[in-house]
Amino acid sequence: MGGQGLRTLILARMLGPASFGLLNIANLGANLTVFADVGTGVLAEQRASEARGRGDMARAERELVAGAGARMACALAVLLACTVGAIALVTAGQTTAAAVMGFIALSAPLQGLWMTARGWLRVHGRFVLASWCQASQVVVWLSVVPLAALRWGLPGALLSMAVSYLPPLIVASRGCPVHLLVRPRFDAFRRLVRPASAIWAVLTVNFAFVNIEQVLAWQLLDATAMGILAIALLTSTALMALPDGAAAASHPVTLESFAKEGVLPPRLPSVMRVMHVVQLSLGVLVPFSWLIMGIVVVVFLDQYVRALPAIALLGAATCFVAMPLASNASLLAVGLHRRVPWLMLSAGMVKVVAAVILVRRDPSVTSIAVAGVLGSMVYAAGYLRLVARAFRLGARASGAFLVEYLAGPFVVLALAVFVVIASPGGQYEGYWQVTGVASAVAVVALGAYYRFLRRRRRI
Repeated sequence: MGGQGLRTLILARMLGPASFGLLNIANLGANLTVFADVGTGVLAEQRASEARGRGDMARAERELVAGAGARMACALAVLLACTVGAIALVTAGQTTAAAVMGFIALSAPLQGLWMTARGWLRVHGRFVLASWCQASQVVVWLSVVPLAALRWGLPGALLSMAVSYLPPLIVASRGCPVHLLVRPRFDAFRRLVRPASAIWAVLTVNFAFVNIEQVLAWQLLDATAMGILAIALLTSTALMALPDGAAAASHPVTLESFAKEGVLPPRLPSVMRVMHVVQLSLGVLVPFSWLIMGIVVVVFLDQYVRALPAIALLGAATCFVAMPLASNASLLAVGLHRRVPWLMLSAGMVKVVAAVILVRRDPSVTSIAVAGVLGSMVYAAGYLRLVARAFRLGARASGAFLVEYLAGPFVVLALAVFVVIASPGGQYEGYWQVTGVASAVAVVALGAYYRFLRRRRRI
């Protein structure tokens, strides 16, 4: 994530908002090709992990090879289709669009092969080697990609980003038979596609929910707006690492408790403690992230000053999404996680409808950010109601539960609105003053809240 963040800032500076927006459109399309295998690769890795748990490594490797073949078969289809599209665009004189299409075509097999190799290393427990693979890609991001962008502009950046998947594959070959994973296997795809479709649906809906703001900025505004919004999303994306890691740490304890008791005990510490920590931590980190990104924008990315209000609002949206993420182990334990895709779909529709209405009144990136906040609020409220149901809380207790765990996000949202109102047009002076005040208020308020919870012995 650090490498991606630095790469984003460097390319945003070198390319400018319009070309950087096109780069993000291309990157979004390349990431979308990961889902072309209809979840067969993910299903194969799950089955391989189960086989490894039984000590059947031969079966695990067969599943991994089958999943790799299914994934590469779909990647080959994407490669051919996008190559034909790129040729047609060149013939029509649309060279920039052709470069984007060519990037997606080249990225599909390379990215798919890297994901398969990474899955192989994880199933075999080669986490150190996987980390070195990722580090080799980061080195390319921070050296070759900026140099290519400086020399050849957007086409150079796109080509070098596609090629950046080769170094991790070379490093991975030390512990992974990459040559066995390259061959497309259409028979494996046909065998795996039906049971994998449910996984695919969940992953696709999650991808759409996370990235819908960028698509809306592109469709309702333009590529420049998408580039500006990408800078605003940079901080919120990085902050999601905290609840993601904290939730992963609580999963084994929560699932073990459910297996022993048959139910989730009310206010199970492995869930509630993580939710408290995430709420308190983000209540401090998000306002300070506004200050840090404000400095970065003023000093390094002055063309992106319109991103400042969106940075504040999307930081608040992160807090609303983080609370559900911190409690997802409870839904996994009782099986209510199956309802999450429908909740994401509903919240995503709220984002779309709100964006269409708000952009008509004010065609700006800030309107897209407001729509993102509204969708995140709907998602958080619906998800926490499911969590309350998982703990079998009554109507009154459920209401108190929602108030308790949405308090922090609403505090941050109030601070974000204060920042936006007090810095009209993204003026530097007003932004510095209000962000400094917001950071101080957040620290004092969340510190007081933490002491209150300690006295109540809820942590």
